[in-house]
Amino acid sequence: MNKVSGIILLVSDINISLEFYEKLNFQVQKRVPGVAITVALDDFWIELLDKTQVVTESYKQQSNRSNLGNGLFIQMNVSDVDSFYRELISKKVQVLEGPADYPWGHRECIIRDPDGYIICVYSKI
Repeated sequence: MNKVSGIILLVSDINISLEFYEKLNFQVQKRVPGVAITVALDDFWIELLDKTQVVTESYKQQSNRSNLGNGLFIQMNVSDVDSFYRELISKKVQVLEGPADYPWGHRECIIRDPDGYIICVYSKI
């Protein structure tokens, strides 16, 4: 394996999800109308896949779960978590935990996307 380059998130409404990820500075990379939108930030991409449009059995099994992303935390590094936090607040992004310092050397805040996926935004202390 060379590297992990992206993830697929099953979402309820790709347009609402797109609006959220654009607030985090992701840019649209690809569109499959009515099915998926891929957004990217630097070399990392997230495919926002409409959970009603999945075709493989593995995806169908997951799409019916009520707790999508349970236990999954997406890590997002920023240069200054406090200024990014203020930006998130101004954009009305749901913040679960404001910035705090942790013993592993990060200052973090925790946000939630429209489908409940958790994102840890951090900068190194």
